[in-house]
Amino acid sequence: TAGIFFEMLQHQKIKKIRYSGLFMAVELVSDKFLTPCITALYKKGIIVDYFLFNHLSFRIAPPLIISEEEIRD
Repeated sequence: TAGIFFEMLQHQKIKKIRYSGLFMAVELVSDKFLTPCITALYKKGIIVDYFLFNHLSFRIAPPLIISEEEIRD
């Protein structure tokens, strides 16, 4: 299932994706993109969150029972 996220998280402003299971940290190329990115994701109904210690990344932590169809929607 994590592979689907990697497939869908392709963008020139994404530098790196770190993960453990479905807990993911998406690192951006610049901190100036962080808040606009999180705001845009919220508007699309995608819940993400800031890290307290990292101003280049946001986290994605979907429920472990998420289906492939729910990810792709």
